[in-house]
Amino acid sequence: METAQEVGRRERLGRLGPFAAIAILPLLLASISLVHPWALGIAVTLTLTVALSIVLVSWENLDWRFRVIPVVLYCAAVGLARHAEGGGSSSLTLLLLLPVLWQALYGERPEVVVALLATSSTLVIPVVLVGEPEYPPDQWKTVAVWLIVAPAAGWIVHKLVDRLRVGETTLARIAHVAHNLTTAGDNRECICRAAIEVAGADLAYLLEQHCESCLASTAVAGVSVPPFEIEIGQQPSTAVDVYLSGTPKFVADTASTAVSQKLVQLTGARTAYFQPVLRGQKAVGVLVVAWRTPRSKVTAATTNSLALLATEAAMAMERADQLSEVSRLARIDPLTGLPNRRSWDEEAGREVAARRRSSEPLVLAIVDIDLFKDLNDRLGHQAGDLFLKEAAAAWRSTLRQGDFLARWGGEEFAVLLPNCTGARAFDVLERLRACTPRDQSCSVGIVEVTPDDTLESAVERADAALYQAKDSGRDRSQLHGVGGEHRSTELRPHATT
Repeated sequence: METAQEVGRRERLGRLGPFAAIAILPLLLASISLVHPWALGIAVTLTLTVALSIVLVSWENLDWRFRVIPVVLYCAAVGLARHAEGGGSSSLTLLLLLPVLWQALYGERPEVVVALLATSSTLVIPVVLVGEPEYPPDQWKTVAVWLIVAPAAGWIVHKLVDRLRVGETTLARIAHVAHNLTTAGDNRECICRAAIEVAGADLAYLLEQHCESCLASTAVAGVSVPPFEIEIGQQPSTAVDVYLSGTPKFVADTASTAVSQKLVQLTGARTAYFQPVLRGQKAVGVLVVAWRTPRSKVTAATTNSLALLATEAAMAMERADQLSEVSRLARIDPLTGLPNRRSWDEEAGREVAARRRSSEPLVLAIVDIDLFKDLNDRLGHQAGDLFLKEAAAAWRSTLRQGDFLARWGGEEFAVLLPNCTGARAFDVLERLRACTPRDQSCSVGIVEVTPDDTLESAVERADAALYQAKDSGRDRSQLHGVGGEHRSTELRPHATT
């Protein structure tokens, strides 16, 4: 396996190859018509030294002031080669473009400037110090042309390379974000954080349609604000306009446009960019990035990056919603719509564990429909299923918000009553039994959970109370630990089943 140093040398050699070929071939041709052979010898030596140093030295780890040394040496080599071939009339002047292009491709802006100064000096110094006949005054025209062409070439190439680098960096960020979005659960906050990174913004938030009449914030990054809503059609809103039109919009001054001023005050946003999140041709949200310092514009690279991120976000949000729905369905009994046994185990486990740390009472109960098999045999399984649905809906309507009713399995259901004593639970569950549909009866086993209980022990005691209720004639509630106690309230006659 190659070491990092070996990889670096191989990369530098790959960069150098084309430049070396262009630099050496003209020197070989120049050797045909030499005026000063000694100058060409030094020029070749310097060129080879520069080439070796570029390959062997890890210039990328050094400060830019050291990285310009090969450029200066190569300019000296070109100056000597020109002198060897006759000075101002030499055909090797164009070799001075090589260090400019090298620095434009691989260097920073200060290095490009040094390359331009070094190449210009290579043309100016001989005219000033050596002069005629080798460097006549008309060489100033060459210098003038060079001072126009070389900076333009260097600036254009460096600008294009900068854009490519930004594009590569952005694509790498998007790829990283896409990976995170794929592996994350609820990934909306991850989308906002990625938008801040991609745009160099201070904050970002995601808006999605909450109902027909409003957009609601579903995630935010870079600022702490409570969830908020924006009414659709009630007042001018840039976010709503972008959502309805599916077209991005840049707002240079949030204080003077249709941006929620309350939100501006909360976030301190001075400039904002609104990017629609599209799923196909339909907008499913708006990704808003904002800056706290004013900006007159955003770059094309930024807007393109945000558009690409929004595309990834749309797919990620759809995946997250699908996973959330699958997770929800995995915890719902498909027949009754109640939480299933898996949900019960999780919720009841949390409540029983909390009871160990709290003095608040907790009641657990198991409800069993009496003689349900006879109902199935008499009316059929479809009628039995319909009855289960009716019973679940009726029982759920009698419970408080915060109470938990789940389908345990078959004709059995389980109930959690937080902050409820056994005696009070008795009355609650009697009301539940009383509203059992179709004059059908049920039996209930009740247990008041103690700090020493586990979920298994509490269920075992509730199950024992249920069997006691069944053995006592059914159609009653039985509190565990109270010998023979039941309060079978005959609120209405029950059919014989």
